[in-house]
Amino acid sequence: MTHTKFFAKLLAPIVGHNKHHVQNSAQFVTTLANLKLDPNDILVSFDVESLFTNIPIQDSMDILKDHFEG
Repeated sequence: MTHTKFFAKLLAPIVGHNKHHVQNSAQFVTTLANLKLDPNDILVSFDVESLFTNIPIQDSMDILKDHFEG
């Protein structure tokens, strides 16, 4: 099994089950429309492309191990 398939299978049960998950662009627009920022806040957005091919494998394994065992 490739690292990509392994991570996808491992993370599938938790994807979408936190307050930071955005289901689609319509939900993202609604979220932004209701967002209240303080004058000193900075809003940033990241476009993730080829996520699994750009992450350090060992660091990711250590983080996931801590999360699931923690």
